[in-house]
Amino acid sequence: MAILAIQCEQFGDTDKSALATRFSLALVLHEQGDLDAARSEFEAVLASEREQLGDTHKSTLTTRHERARVLQDQGHLDAARSEFEAVLAIQREQFGDTHPDTLNTRESLCCVIYDQGQLDAARSEFEAVLAIEREQFGDHHPQTLNTWHVLACVLRDLGDLGAARTALESVLAARRELQGDDYELTRYAEDMLNGVIDALGEP
Repeated sequence: MAILAIQCEQFGDTDKSALATRFSLALVLHEQGDLDAARSEFEAVLASEREQLGDTHKSTLTTRHERARVLQDQGHLDAARSEFEAVLAIQREQFGDTHPDTLNTRESLCCVIYDQGQLDAARSEFEAVLAIEREQFGDHHPQTLNTWHVLACVLRDLGDLGAARTALESVLAARRELQGDDYELTRYAEDMLNGVIDALGEP
């Protein structure tokens, strides 16, 4: 906060360095759960970026994406989905379907669709993203594993327990190899897999 105050005083609120600091502050506020403050900061940064850089600049798109994440966490799912869809359309045009930024936004959009309870649509989108990530990054890449794990959640909620089990077994094996048995996400995958196995009534 002290750095930001100095930057704003010396260079103004819309200076590039001040905007970068405000963006970082907004990320911290979001992480801390101060959603209203995070949203306010992101919106201030976004207004300046739109004026200075335009709607389609990479920095503007990144801020739009992060603001949409805050909207999602606030429960404004329709607004978050609309914003993710707008960002995604631009990224697809600029970068193509397989660019990391595009994939990141597609995954965020999938999560909103999942939160809206549209499980079939979420499954379709997660499967499409996962196929690209497996080909592009490999099965053991963190982004691939995260997508695979959330897809398993969707499959479980759809009642496709066999497919959910298969997905979780793959995720768990990769996490154990990469991060060990005691890593938080390894334990999370193991607990979820045990729950699915119990639901299946199988050993």
